[in-house]
Amino acid sequence: MWSSKKKADTSIQGLPFYIRKDTFLKADGKWKAAYILSAFLVIAMLCMIFCFSAADATHSSHLSEGVCIRLVREVSSVFPEQFPKERMLEIAAIIEFPIRKCAHFSEYAVLSITVNLYLWVCLRMERLLEAKKWKIFLRAEVFCALYACSDELHQYFVPGRSCRFFDVCVDSTGAFFGALLFWGMYFYLSKRKRQEIFRVDGC
Repeated sequence: MWSSKKKADTSIQGLPFYIRKDTFLKADGKWKAAYILSAFLVIAMLCMIFCFSAADATHSSHLSEGVCIRLVREVSSVFPEQFPKERMLEIAAIIEFPIRKCAHFSEYAVLSITVNLYLWVCLRMERLLEAKKWKIFLRAEVFCALYACSDELHQYFVPGRSCRFFDVCVDSTGAFFGALLFWGMYFYLSKRKRQEIFRVDGC
């Protein structure tokens, strides 16, 4: 998570994947907690995705079918005429594929948010915030895309599961969306903060 080597060894063109040990020790408690928490969130998401991929075809199908049936049941209670109980299983089977792909998309969007957050915290603690933000965006996207590839390769060796390029594309698109969401919120909040400062200075 951190290194005691020189700064040149802990960053690639000014963008570290982890911070130096002396930087961590000098940081205040707030940023230490932010660094540890952001790293934990990344690791937690990686482990969660790995666990989902490690499930065999039977378990994975039962999980997705259960989610779809519960979803259809809830919608049926609101729109009983459009979603009659007699067709519940049929409708659940129809929506299973898009629901599974939405799950792929969502989990990689969240992973991308955590990776971008972690890299941002690293930059903040190393005082490299003047670096171009698109480099962080690109690095996080590449990381998530590579993990998506390894995830699909992992599924190839799981009984009943398969390795699909389409899923890699869905995962990478989700990661791209997550990065857009993170940096959109970042620039929005930064703009509001600057406006607040200007308003106070103007008074």
